[in-house]
Amino acid sequence: MNAKTAQIAELRHRLAVLEGRIPSAVQLAPVPASAQTEQGPAPRGEVLNACVVQNDAINQRILFGIPKLDGLFEGKGLCYASLHELYASEMRLSGALSGFLCALLSLLSMQRSGAVLWVIDRAVQQETGIPHAPGLAQFGVDPARIVFVRPGKTEEVLWAMEEGAQCSTLCAVVGEVAGSFRSLDLTVTRRLTLRAEQTGVPVFLVRHGAQADPSAALSRWHIAPIASRFSGEVRARRFMPSGAFVGNPGWRVILEKNRNGRSGFCDLEWNHAKRCFNETSTHSMPVVRRISNRPSLPERTGQVVALRAES
Repeated sequence: MNAKTAQIAELRHRLAVLEGRIPSAVQLAPVPASAQTEQGPAPRGEVLNACVVQNDAINQRILFGIPKLDGLFEGKGLCYASLHELYASEMRLSGALSGFLCALLSLLSMQRSGAVLWVIDRAVQQETGIPHAPGLAQFGVDPARIVFVRPGKTEEVLWAMEEGAQCSTLCAVVGEVAGSFRSLDLTVTRRLTLRAEQTGVPVFLVRHGAQADPSAALSRWHIAPIASRFSGEVRARRFMPSGAFVGNPGWRVILEKNRNGRSGFCDLEWNHAKRCFNETSTHSMPVVRRISNRPSLPERTGQVVALRAES
């Protein structure tokens, strides 16, 4: 009876950590010996291999190259082996949301091999379409490494993501959905998180035109576009057309939830030629400069006066 009580307490503790009800500094403790089944422990080789895979996955992280952003995480970077949620508050901001996702995949593809399983919901296809191959190449993502899956139902999107998260040879798993729906709850996101932790495959849940909902994701990012600025640098022809007056894409990224550190925000822009993030700051400039020798306004200008109504 005591062994079952200890096992139930350990499972409740793990669920509380996944749901974010326990501070991120509290780490998952190893499974106690009392939680083992009556059939005995697993073979020694299998336990060692599982531990090696889990430790390697925890040590692998995505570095943004921005100290302000990397410092928000305890391990200096975004951990691979987990579920990460990206969302934009309006559907019309899907371009900025997809651009930031492509920038993350570009960094990830330089560190991991394999294909990217990209699952797109039908509602997202109708509103935003599917990613364009030349656009992926501009961000440094090889279109040949993308495997697109277009299921007919939203529930099948989550099923495909969970199946892909169990394949350790994939570079990443991406799932695009629109808004909020009943099937996307704590149970589903918890399963995705557990699959990613077991295989070390990063899973990105991209939500268009949605709001922040409870989930078991390790991090939740709110993406919004900012005004791009033309740097004037010489761009490689394969990334940008020659002579194009197009600025670098920029975002205001807000890390609203972080179970591996603290929350924060940063203004970023992406350099296509160098395939890296740069920190930027937005500046407001007047449209017309103020003239010093402009004549002064009359005394009573700007005052509200009452007019008599005509009889």
